[in-house]
Amino acid sequence: MDVNRRFKQHQQGKASKYTRARLPVELVFLEYHCDKIAAMKREWLLKTFNRKQKLSLIEGNPLPKSI
Repeated sequence: MDVNRRFKQHQQGKASKYTRARLPVELVFLEYHCDKIAAMKREWLLKTFNRKQKLSLIEGNPLPKSI
């Protein structure tokens, strides 16, 4: 996936309703995965994190790949 293209779509309000209502957006974290399934599993896991865990991850502190 082209991260720069996708980020630009979000900035223009063309990517999703969620980000369109919260412009401007800022990219604070990025991970690459070997395939789409692995990326989707990681995204699901990140959505279960509380705010403290998410901020820790953004600051560069490693968190478990699974809970």
